Amino acid sequence: MENQQILNRDVERIIKKQKITHKHIDEQLNTIIQELKMAQTPSQISERLQVQKPLTKIINANKECYQYMSKLGKNMDKYGQKNVQYGQEEVELNSEQLIDLIKIHLLRDCQYDAYQYLVKETGQITQDLHDYFLENQHIIIEIKQKNLYPAIQWAIQNDNQPLVFQLYKQHFIYLVQTEGKEVAIKFARQNNNFSRFASSNMYEIQQLMTSLLFFDNIKESKYEYLYREENWQYILNMFLNESLKSQDLFNKSEIRTIFYAGALAMPKFIKYYQVSQYPSEINRRRQSEQVHNEIPIEIEIGKEYKFHSTFICPVTREICQPNNPPQLLKCGHVISKESAQKMLQNRDKFKCPTCPIVSTQKDIKDIIFM
Repeated sequence: MENQQILNRDVERIIKKQKITHKHIDEQLNTIIQELKMAQTPSQISERLQVQKPLTKIINANKECYQYMSKLGKNMDKYGQKNVQYGQEEVELNSEQLIDLIKIHLLRDCQYDAYQYLVKETGQITQDLHDYFLENQHIIIEIKQKNLYPAIQWAIQNDNQPLVFQLYKQHFIYLVQTEGKEVAIKFARQNNNFSRFASSNMYEIQQLMTSLLFFDNIKESKYEYLYREENWQYILNMFLNESLKSQDLFNKSEIRTIFYAGALAMPKFIKYYQVSQYPSEINRRRQSEQVHNEIPIEIEIGKEYKFHSTFICPVTREICQPNNPPQLLKCGHVISKESAQKMLQNRDKFKCPTCPIVSTQKDIKDIIFM
């Protein structure tokens, strides 16, 4: 904990120093611009700059910032774990899939220049995705500027009625705030924008219309929540989720998710493998883990990084793996494949370990947890 505090303090110093350095560099650049405007000949420019020495001051300011960074690097080497070979495993990667993930990551983060360079280097073009993200970025910019028409058009083209209603609702509120109640009501009546959602969203429509009666004193009414500024962020997030879903894309960067999950899990892997170097019960378990492709400790990284259900066999008390899937018995109870095979050794049927119902090999079925 103390080592972590030292590293955090170093990072805070760098951030603070960078702000001061940037301000100092801006001042020196302004000095250079002013001297260029005031000087009438090249010789005068040289003389003035030699007196002020703005370039020297910029170099010195950067040196001070680099010194703080260097100190952070030394402390990381001193207090950090240098040997991260523990926990590493040789994994065969599909280069095409990896390149696709990187391209989607770059497009998701609007790094179009880097994306184009990667396409040029690999020769792999995903024009549909590129066009999608370009259109997506345009709509995002418009939403941030409180123009919902491009998003509404996209939602209508993709027949996403729940999104269409939420966009109509937010645009109605924006019109009330900027152009008045009459313009907003005219928009609501136009092309049956709201009436066609009466069967599914009547309560929300009633809330909107009733809020008009209290708009002059909306902050004191219970309808104040409809006019909060943070509702725009909700609309933006909703559009992003729906647009990514339309392309069968995860709403978070896969590469960033893998990196964060790995960063959370790696310290525990390292600690386990360091401890397992010493003769102990863990060493014996480590030999067992090489057979079952698992370790005898739980690596907890948070619910947000769990994407698959797990099943623990009631017989062996072990988590089922792809090579040892869960199987459904005739009675409806579930055990692992290894447990079922052991119970079927030298016999054609066995009794369920949970209830007295008997199952045969034909009765057993593989199941998949979603």
